[in-house]
Amino acid sequence: MNQEEADREQAERREYVKNIGIEYRFGCYEEKRPDSCQLLAEYMESIDQNKKAAFQLFKANCENRKYPKSCFKYAMYLLSGTECEPSLSKMIDPLKIACDAKIPQGCRYLSLVHWNGEKDRKPDSELAREYMQKACELEDGEACWLLSTWFMGPQAKFQTGKGGGAKTSMPCLGYNLVYHFQTVGTGRNRHFTDLSLRSRSE
Repeated sequence: MNQEEADREQAERREYVKNIGIEYRFGCYEEKRPDSCQLLAEYMESIDQNKKAAFQLFKANCENRKYPKSCFKYAMYLLSGTECEPSLSKMIDPLKIACDAKIPQGCRYLSLVHWNGEKDRKPDSELAREYMQKACELEDGEACWLLSTWFMGPQAKFQTGKGGGAKTSMPCLGYNLVYHFQTVGTGRNRHFTDLSLRSRSE
């Protein structure tokens, strides 16, 4: 292939990608299709490299149309603090939508949010177990591994530390909250990195 042919092929590819973006915009804004809005947000995120616009569209598609895939992405932005303030509490509703739609990772992260708790929201180990078990049943291998660390003995009781707190899973929580930064394409956040380091030292 000579340079002229290579340039022509590249131009055709760019035109194809551009047309896909136009198609997604039409489907989202004109036809009001939530699946098109999801695809457009992913396009903005990966092709346009416009995370602000992607975040806003994921958020709108979740809050207005309750589209599960957008709700999961919205929650991941809330976790990393990309284009927004990080918030575990705000993750609960969108993750619930994702989990109810049988998105395994949505159930796993919802479990970890309930397990962790915040200053104004107590941890809920029962909900954490329920959602982690659902994620495992949906064949999320990491959820099954985490769940196995939360139980002990033939009676399968929830494992707790000396003071009644389930310390054994905190390193798992910290690992998962930080590990996702390498998997969902959003930036690191010091708050969750500190959480991981602190939990490992306990």
